[in-house]
Formats: sequence, structure tokens, C-alpha cells
Amino acid sequence: MLIAESLELKLLSLDHKDELFPLVDSNREHLREWLPWVDATQSPVDSESFLESAINQFQSGQGPQYAIFSGSILCGVCGFHPFDLANRTGSLGYWLSQSYSGKGIMALAVKALVEQGFREREYLYGRYVDQAMYSMLASEFSG
Repeated sequence: MLIAESLELKLLSLDHKDELFPLVDSNREHLREWLPWVDATQSPVDSESFLESAINQFQSGQGPQYAIFSGSILCGVCGFHPFDLANRTGSLGYWLSQSYSGKGIMALAVKALVEQGFREREYLYGRYVDQAMYSMLASEFSG
């Protein structure tokens, strides 16, 4: 899926196994600030296991995950967490290597995913309904 000139989302596959672990490994400190799986990704085998789970997720109708390419260079990953098929809802996850951050790449990737995702709404009692969603930061909670 071409999302801008020389910026493409490619469905994750085992073809990405040789590039994925070195990208995670070289961005370990940058990524671990936000992502809990970084410390558990210790070898190419761990990245290959992730790719296999992403492939299975897509094949089972639970949502796609994509490699982000800038030109021919893998620079990140974005996609859907497994869909809640009973409620027909989903959420996004994404990360980008530090050297490609701040260039608007992720904004374009997320926009493409949001467009894809909003084709899914909650299916309730035989019809699709809009949802109102609210959030709260931990710092706003006074419990």
C-alpha cells in the first residue's frame, strides 16, 4: 500500500525476518521507553516468532500488521492489535526507528490504518452503531 512517494506499507511476512531483528536491536533504547516487548526480543528467532504471529493474526481475520518502508529501507512496523470480533472493534500499535522519527512517516501510516479501521464499527443487535469513546490519564485519576 503506497501511502506517499517512496513510503509504503507492506503486509508483514517472513520475508522481513532478516531486517526486523537488526532494526529492533539497533533501536532498543529508543523503543523500550514505550514498548514492553523490547527486552523479550533477544534474537532473530524472537522476531521470526512475532512475524509468524502477525501472519496468523491476519490469516484468522484478526487484523493486518505492516512493515513500513521508506524507499527500500524497513524503518518500522504498524498495524492492528487483534480485533475484538464479538464487538467488531480494534486498536492500533506502531513504532518507528529513531533515525526516521520526526519526518511525518508515522502520521501518514496511522492515517492509512485509521482509514482502513473505520470501515469497522461496532455491530450491535444486527446493525452498526457509532461509538463515543472517552479516556483518562493516570495523572487525572484521583482514586
